[in-house]
Amino acid sequence: MQTAGVDSGMTQSTTVISGMQGQWQESSSNFSNITGSGLLGFRTGFNSALYSIYLRRDGTLPMTGNLNMGGNNINNAKNITASGTGSFGGNITSGGIINAAKEVIAHNGYGDTITLGGDNAGNDYEIRLSNGGRPLSIYSPNAANYTTVLQVWKNARIQQRLATNDLDPNDLPSGWSGGLRTNDVYAAGTVGAGSGGAVNAYLNSSGNIYASNDINVGHQVNTQYVWASGNLNSNYIHSNGNIDADGRLNVGEYAYINGQAGIGGGCSPNGLIARTSSGSLVSCVNGVWKAAGQGSIYYNSATATAYRFPTASVYCNGNDIALGGGGQCSSKSGYIWLNGNRPVGDNGWFASCDQNKTDDGNSSIITYVKCSAQ
Repeated sequence: MQTAGVDSGMTQSTTVISGMQGQWQESSSNFSNITGSGLLGFRTGFNSALYSIYLRRDGTLPMTGNLNMGGNNINNAKNITASGTGSFGGNITSGGIINAAKEVIAHNGYGDTITLGGDNAGNDYEIRLSNGGRPLSIYSPNAANYTTVLQVWKNARIQQRLATNDLDPNDLPSGWSGGLRTNDVYAAGTVGAGSGGAVNAYLNSSGNIYASNDINVGHQVNTQYVWASGNLNSNYIHSNGNIDADGRLNVGEYAYINGQAGIGGGCSPNGLIARTSSGSLVSCVNGVWKAAGQGSIYYNSATATAYRFPTASVYCNGNDIALGGGGQCSSKSGYIWLNGNRPVGDNGWFASCDQNKTDDGNSSIITYVKCSAQ
């Protein structure tokens, strides 16, 4: 048997033949020619040891070494299952899904790696770049300007700064931590500032602006309505409408009132303050314009004569205020008329006359002033 080889065998009984060193065994139930002891037999065909060096088409014998295709293709394969590493010198093309149990690693032209998948930390998925000096670019060369090339469903969270319009996200004023660097912000809702859910300032799409603290403006503020719960400080405030103050109006220098009114004229509502044409302060009292601090009313008068141009000035007593005045001209012959009629300061009145001929001592004037005792 040693000379015959591993495929030889002998019968030690009338029913069983055994291979050399017991490597194989067959019975008479499979082979009817096993009929006695002492017979020498051989195993041939695909069950023989000689056939174990060949790759069987039916898959009954596994590979015992590496398969070398000698640079030839493997065609018409269905599933390929491997427990080790696959290494390809060319492209990998798939008509279906590529599943990776762990990460997928790719390289750019510089040899840097990009890893898809991530580890089991951070409770997330990751796109990891090996070179921190090169960004991740999403480039669609066939897309027109302002075409959407990235859509994110649900929220997006960025750890540091974001810039648009090819701006530098770090181009910020000194001391600003940053966040968004862009050209224009067009919001359909509200642009607000605050923290912890509190809104300290906002600008909404209705045109309202709110600030819980100071607003500092270097130039003009043009708006229909300004409301402030605190102070409103400016070098110049101009309003085409009303300015309402629930508290006091404090003026550090002078208050100029441009609205003019005539004493004795009608007014509404009570409490309005104006000035006369000469600058005297008047207020609306019971629907009538009255001089500020107006007391009892009295009249003073003065007379004068002249050949042609009689003039006279008259004054109220002390610091009393002139509320008005006038003049009356007279002449014994010819025509005479009033050619001057105006206040003198806050407590006097001036009037003058002229006539068409000269009468010695016959032209005269009476100037009177209406006064309010203080």
